[in-house]
Amino acid sequence: SVFYCIWRYAADGNPFHDGLSIVQSIFYGTHLWFLPFIFIVNLFVSQLRTKHLPLICALLALAFLVATPWWRELEQSFEPPISQFLHALPAALMGVALRTRVGLAICSVGLCLCWFWNVSGVSIPYVVGGGAVIASILLPRPHWDIGGISACMLGVYLVHIAALGVFNHIFGAETIATVIASFSASLAVVWLTRRFILVSRTILG
Repeated sequence: SVFYCIWRYAADGNPFHDGLSIVQSIFYGTHLWFLPFIFIVNLFVSQLRTKHLPLICALLALAFLVATPWWRELEQSFEPPISQFLHALPAALMGVALRTRVGLAICSVGLCLCWFWNVSGVSIPYVVGGGAVIASILLPRPHWDIGGISACMLGVYLVHIAALGVFNHIFGAETIATVIASFSASLAVVWLTRRFILVSRTILG
């Protein structure tokens, strides 16, 4: 967050976003809202000792996905970063639910219903993302080791905003070239940093 405040100050002369509070600017404006969210989720889940937790989370995720239009309306009624927390809540619930086959089946039904509603900003991201995770669970494991790349993904999340800031000026905002270049550059930088500067793993994962 400090890095991105400095980044914004260097770019715009203001470390925070106009129209946002300091908290909103740090957690929403720099796209790092996921970090406090997943910390809270992990803290909460770690305190629950019931063996039925995956089933409970699956049913809650299903309820959110079934009610996608109303949940989306509720989500958008809040200010950031709370709106982002609510947006990611069904995904966090699915993350726990997919530990079991029953949870996987329930979440698959929920994703189908979410797709049926065709709500902008929700249906496609959830169906594509959730479907990819479910497919990776059901399909045979690949013969190659992807652990080294997988370990870089938290780091990619942390640095990709800076990469987007660079490639937006080269290829233009919201273009496929910008997305591919930003992801590739972020992955390369994180992989090299983790490989040769071991202490960086305490931050980059």
